[in-house]
Amino acid sequence: MFDLVVSGGYVIDGSGGPGFLGDVGVQSGKIVSVSGDSGTLRGREIIDASGYVVSPGFIDIHTHADRDIITHPYAENYVTQGVTTVIGGNCGGSMAPRGKDPEAYRKGKGPSHGTMRAFLDAVRDSRPGINFATFVGQGNIRAAVLKKEDRDPTAEEMERMKEELRTAVEEGAVGVTSGRRYMPGCLASDDEILKLMSALSPYGLVYSSHLKNQNDDLIPSIEELYEVGLANDIPVQLTHLKVGGQNNWGQASRVSRMMEEGRRRGIDVTADVYPYTFSGSMARRLSEEEAAEALRKVDLNHVDLNSVID
Repeated sequence: MFDLVVSGGYVIDGSGGPGFLGDVGVQSGKIVSVSGDSGTLRGREIIDASGYVVSPGFIDIHTHADRDIITHPYAENYVTQGVTTVIGGNCGGSMAPRGKDPEAYRKGKGPSHGTMRAFLDAVRDSRPGINFATFVGQGNIRAAVLKKEDRDPTAEEMERMKEELRTAVEEGAVGVTSGRRYMPGCLASDDEILKLMSALSPYGLVYSSHLKNQNDDLIPSIEELYEVGLANDIPVQLTHLKVGGQNNWGQASRVSRMMEEGRRRGIDVTADVYPYTFSGSMARRLSEEEAAEALRKVDLNHVDLNSVID
């Protein structure tokens, strides 16, 4: 007899196969049995899942949960949506390392952490209600060495940035992100990014980038990311991929072909998208009336990559 049985639900087991009506048995807090014969498992406690879907927890790879996970460790907003694992540190900004000058990079909502290890220890001590991992932000790495300076790094400074990257990864970061549109990531040249990511090569971890431009210059921005992946033999991720601006509508098919072409060239390229027709960065630049008018112009019956505004 199991401690808990979730019975009669439509089970999606994560294998990629079709769903089925069945039972899920839990013992000592772990799933130990999945049965395709509904009503056959016995448990001390039974949850009737008839009419519901029973599935593994969802993984949200693009979040900024690192800003709040310590102060809001229960993460009810994720748990109630079935999200059980989140990845923070996206768009070039993470909660660590902050460098010697904490003000060199934009303030997070949580406390300042000097190292990735210190931050992850603090997360662990907060006993979060979800699984958590984080990227290290290229913006943090640059600010730790160059602060707010708008210039290319010297050879010695580049080595220091590479060491910051290596240290963060060895202390637990699952990869590196950049925010090429944001400070201080926008101060880095293409060559600086390419050289920095060479330090990521030995680890086989992903480089995920909020591209420099997701509007008129989307295509060359993707190509720049591809060059980083090719030169350093690392997987790359196009962060919240979209085709922004009405004048660029119709380009989504070209971007899709670029993804396929990139893989044929040997680039391990993936992308994440969001299903919204408006972005937070765009909304912050508009008045309430302007935002409402923009939303009224969106045809919700034809929402795809072409209709998402950055």
